[in-house]
Amino acid sequence: MLIIVTIVSLLLDISLTIALSIVTATVIDNNQKIDASVKNVNCLTYVVNEHSTVNHLTISVLDQRISALAKSVSAQANASSAVERHRAQAQYLADIARINKIVIPPLTAFRANC
Repeated sequence: MLIIVTIVSLLLDISLTIALSIVTATVIDNNQKIDASVKNVNCLTYVVNEHSTVNHLTISVLDQRISALAKSVSAQANASSAVERHRAQAQYLADIARINKIVIPPLTAFRANC
């Protein structure tokens, strides 16, 4: 009778050990999936922020170009002499040359740590 109780006890112990191992493996697997998802979210957040910064800079440059053009057109329309029109055109070209010196960084297509 003692042998049967010992065998049943060992079988229960082995089955509980196997069940605990399965649960542990599942938890580890789920944690790895969560870590990978968090890394993906961090990479996407970085890319969105980087693109947003470049987009804001691009919009700023375009706004400056539009402003320079509007100022030039207005000055030329209000100019009463050829000298004033020429001065407005020269100012426009100088403004555009200054604006063109603003560097817009290229967007990265790939990040090594993502």
